[in-house]
Amino acid sequence: MRTLSFLLLCLGTAHAIFYRECTTPEARAAERCCPNVDGSPCGSSTGRGSCLPNTGSNRNMGIVRISMDDRYDWNKFYFKYTCQCNDNYYGYNCGECKPGYIGADCTTRKVVMRREIRELSERERLRYIATLQFAKTVTSRDYVIVTTGDRLHKDTFQFRNVSVYDLVSFSHYYATKPMINDSNMFYNSNFIHGSCGFATWHRMLLLFAERQIQNCISDPDFALSYYDWRDESGCSVCNNNLMGDSDPQGLLHDFSYFAHWRNICGGYYYDEEYCPMSECECEREKLHRKPFYGPFFTRMPTSKEVSDTMQWSTYDTEPFDPTSRYSFRNCLEGFMQPSDGVTRALAMHNYVHVAMGGTMSEVPIACNDPFFLLHHAFIDKIFYLWILSFNVQPKDYPACDKIGHRPYDYMVPFFPFYKQRDMLTTFDFGVVYSTYKNF
Repeated sequence: MRTLSFLLLCLGTAHAIFYRECTTPEARAAERCCPNVDGSPCGSSTGRGSCLPNTGSNRNMGIVRISMDDRYDWNKFYFKYTCQCNDNYYGYNCGECKPGYIGADCTTRKVVMRREIRELSERERLRYIATLQFAKTVTSRDYVIVTTGDRLHKDTFQFRNVSVYDLVSFSHYYATKPMINDSNMFYNSNFIHGSCGFATWHRMLLLFAERQIQNCISDPDFALSYYDWRDESGCSVCNNNLMGDSDPQGLLHDFSYFAHWRNICGGYYYDEEYCPMSECECEREKLHRKPFYGPFFTRMPTSKEVSDTMQWSTYDTEPFDPTSRYSFRNCLEGFMQPSDGVTRALAMHNYVHVAMGGTMSEVPIACNDPFFLLHHAFIDKIFYLWILSFNVQPKDYPACDKIGHRPYDYMVPFFPFYKQRDMLTTFDFGVVYSTYKNF
C-alpha cells in the first residue's frame, strides 16, 4: 500500500518538455498551448498569466536555409501561443511557482540546500536513492517526449510516454543531437556544449530535474546531492552502498541499487532520428560504468585545478568555443588547462565524464547514469561560488555568436522558456550549497 501511495504521488503535475494536452492533433493544428488553470487559460481570470503569441526567436542565426530542425526556433516551432506568466507564477499553465518561491500567490521564498552525498545520514542516503528509483520507474502523467524516424519530416514526429527521470535524460539527449542546416548534419557544436551556454544550460537542467522530482514525491524540500570529487584517487561513491560497483564488463553489480536501470535513447548514433525506443524496456541497453579503465585516468581533478579554474574572472572569451583562452567556462568545461588558461587539455568536467567510462563517457546519453546528476551538481557548485566571487550578473553574459548559446537564445528543450543569460546569477532559483570540504 505504501508503494502504491508513492506511485500515485508521482503522477502529480510538473513542468516539462511537451505537455500531453498540447500534443493532440487539435492542439498541434492550432499551434496553441494554453491549458486552463483556475478555470481559464493560463489562469488569466486570477492574474496568473495570459495566453499570448510567442515573441523573440532563436532563428535569426545568420543561416540562409534551415530544414526542419525544430530546436532552432524552439519557442515557435511547436506552438505560436503559450502561457506567459506574471510575477512569480510559472509552468506550462502558470499553475506553479518559479523555483525559489512557494505559496498560493508565489510570494514566499523557498530555499533548498544541495548537500554532498556523503554528508547525508544513512537514512537520508537511502531515501535519496529510493527517490531516484521512483522517478525512474513512474510514467509522467502529463508530459511526453518526441520521437521520430526522420528529423527532416515533421509529419513523422510522434509523442510517447516516458518516466520522470527519463524525461530529464531525454532533455540532455535532445539538445546534443547534430544541428541540421539545409538537410545536412553539423557535428562541430551543439546546443549545450563547447560554448557559452555550457554552464548555464546545465544549471537549468538541474533545476528542471529537481522540480520534476519534488513534484513526483510531493516534497518541496527535496534537493539534489552532489559529489565533491576533488583529490580522489578513485571514485569513492562507486560502491553498492551508493552509486554502484561495476563488473569487468562495465555492468553495474547485481547488488547495486541501479543494476536494473536501462538507457533511454540508446541508439543516439542514428543522427536522423529523435530517441529511437523499443516498445519493450527490456530491450534497452543497461547502464555501463568503467571508472578509471584506462592508463591515462588515475585520479580525479585536484583542489588546485578547481581553484585555478576559479581564478579566471571572465565568463567566456572569443571565439566562444573549445579554443577560448582565459575563459572560466572553457576551463570549467574541461577543454583548457586551468593553470594557464591557454593549453589545450582534457580537464575538469570533461575529464570526469571520460574517466568514468561507459554511459557517462557517451555524451548524448550520459544523463541516463544517476552519477551524472552528482557530477553536474558539483560543477554547478563551482559555478555558483565563482559567480559569488566575482559578483557576476546576467548582464555579464558575453556577446556569444554560437547557435543556441547567444545571451537571448532560448534553452532547448525547456518549457516554459528560459534564455541563456537568465541563468548567470545565483540569487533567483532558491538553491544554495553546503560548505562540505569548502573551497
